[in-house]
Amino acid sequence: MLGRFYWHEHSAHLKYKGSWKNDVFHGKGQLKYSNGSLFKGTFQNGSKDGFGTIVSSSGYKYAGDWISGKKNGFGKINYKNGDIYTGQVVDGLRHGLGALHIASSGWKFKGIWTREQITGAVEIATTEWTFMGKMTEINAPMHGKMLYFDKSVYIGEILGFQRYGQGILTKRCGDCISGIWSDDVNVEDATRTDSQGVYWKGSLRNLKPEGVMHV
Repeated sequence: MLGRFYWHEHSAHLKYKGSWKNDVFHGKGQLKYSNGSLFKGTFQNGSKDGFGTIVSSSGYKYAGDWISGKKNGFGKINYKNGDIYTGQVVDGLRHGLGALHIASSGWKFKGIWTREQITGAVEIATTEWTFMGKMTEINAPMHGKMLYFDKSVYIGEILGFQRYGQGILTKRCGDCISGIWSDDVNVEDATRTDSQGVYWKGSLRNLKPEGVMHV
């Protein structure tokens, strides 16, 4: 009973304070490690089980589900570099549906993770745009949708999160530009149509037409 209120020297590297059952940790309790880490949560027959939070001296923090002493289920991870992950975990790794916020860039990755790597359909959000599509490699060609801060929308091929290849840009005002993009502002074999039905066919440089105007 006194273990609920006082630290018990369980071993040379571990102290425990909390509930017991049959001489093992059971119920709510805390573990203090010799390396400075601290766990607060629930135990089942001696193992972390249920909801619990562990904080390390290096700045790592996990708050979420535990099963038989392992981080499994849903949780939130604060990494020592400032990154934050919220979602499903398996053995403490990003695995399943979740979102990762990168502290250094402000980018947020949301999708399905497999052993720390994001795969398949993904949503990547920054302060300037949101990409929705199938993830390959960060610098490899991709196909998807770009939603921009100014409310314009691009659907097509992308490289390095810039318009690159066949695609269509629809601006908030209703203007539509389709063609083969070499970067965000230059388009070959382009068609630009406005809300009045006026369109250009030719090339665009800095999103300005070079060609013949048709009505």
